[in-house]
Amino acid sequence: MPSNNGEWWAAKLARNIERDRETDVHLASLGWVVVRVWEHEDMISAGERIAHVVRLATTDVAPAGRDN
Repeated sequence: MPSNNGEWWAAKLARNIERDRETDVHLASLGWVVVRVWEHEDMISAGERIAHVVRLATTDVAPAGRDN
């Protein structure tokens, strides 16, 4: 938490979390899978996480006989 304007930052971050959760629920209701990647994350780990989600999604819906 930043030392300057701590109260303002706390409110801003709380609202960001709330907005992200609302967005996740909305997108899930439309059939999307949300994978959030933050700019400070290791890109290789993030890519592996995304690939895992894509593999799960394509395995679940792949037509019979298709190589995954």
